[in-house]
Amino acid sequence: MTTSKPASRHTRSGTVNTEAASSPSLTVLDYYKRASRTDRFKTSERGEHYRELGFGFFGEVGGLLSALKKGKRDQLTPPHAQVVGEELGDALWYLVNMAALSGLNVEDLAKAGLQFLRQHFDEQPKAPPTGLTFKALDGIAAQHHLQLSRQGDSPLRMLAKDSGGIVVQDLRAVSAGKGFDRSQMFGRLLGELTLVGARHGLRLELIARENLAKIADRWPGDNPRYSN
Repeated sequence: MTTSKPASRHTRSGTVNTEAASSPSLTVLDYYKRASRTDRFKTSERGEHYRELGFGFFGEVGGLLSALKKGKRDQLTPPHAQVVGEELGDALWYLVNMAALSGLNVEDLAKAGLQFLRQHFDEQPKAPPTGLTFKALDGIAAQHHLQLSRQGDSPLRMLAKDSGGIVVQDLRAVSAGKGFDRSQMFGRLLGELTLVGARHGLRLELIARENLAKIADRWPGDNPRYSN
């Protein structure tokens, strides 16, 4: 998603402006509700709508790979971290809209993402709570930051592989879920976005907030905001 430059910046410490930092934790469902207002593909036929979202998601993952290739793996400068954060945020936008269009409840998407992260780090399974926040996803990755640091490019490679796997499925196949678990498929991708962000010192909650600010400025939806 080619968009205008956001007002705030990602840094290696993951800090943003004071207003964002002091806001209540952002749930995945609240993010989707706001992100879906700017889905400019909604006027398309459902199958075409899903196709456009899928290609957009795959393109953003490609942009992420390109952005990371240009920088040092563990030494992103603040401007470079901003670019990586924007690519992750745009990929997140496409992912949640794809999942919802396929018929997956966004709460189930968030729970599947949390379960994937727990399995990835060999945690004991737990019943996920309702109203899951991005902070909860970030927290799992933060608890295992040493293990994650030893995984190198593995999370990025997993994301690249699995993004291709979702794109080859059309809406009918994904909605039917034949031969695969739809919630696990989308949840895995959400978890992988979390891991890639954490691997480079970026928190998905702050990425999601900045993405909302950017898309609201570019595609204001039903409640446009104009500035002089």
